[in-house]
Amino acid sequence: MRHLIFLFIIIFILSLCPVIAETKYVSDTLIITMRSGPSTSDKIVDTLKNGTPVTLLETDENARYSKVRLRNNTEGWVLHRYLIDSPTSKDQLKKALETIKILKTGTSELHTEHLALKQQYEKLELEANKLAENKQSLSAKLGCIKKAIILGVLNIKSCG
Repeated sequence: MRHLIFLFIIIFILSLCPVIAETKYVSDTLIITMRSGPSTSDKIVDTLKNGTPVTLLETDENARYSKVRLRNNTEGWVLHRYLIDSPTSKDQLKKALETIKILKTGTSELHTEHLALKQQYEKLELEANKLAENKQSLSAKLGCIKKAIILGVLNIKSCG
């Protein structure tokens, strides 16, 4: 009887433990067949992965197939419902991530350039302040010299 109670307690405790689960995702990869004609009975010419660009040549509304041409000039028929007007989300995301990478690089370069220009500005500002002080001093001396000339004073050394 003790063994039965012990077994019941272990089973009860194990039932309370959460099951270890792992998250998985359904693949977004789609491969369609390109056929020699607008029917499943026609021979498969090629298989196309999602995102493959094609040129639409004609559409058979009754058979729900479209005739397309690949970049290598292979022609065939695919189910029209698998054709979309814009690149796949996966391709758009890839392009967006590449653009972000380029923009981040550009931003970093701009930040570096900004810091260099800021340092150059601060250096030029100090130089401009020194020049303004020098100009003020020279203006005062010039005023003194003019006054000495007007008064006919020969001792200009007193102007500093």
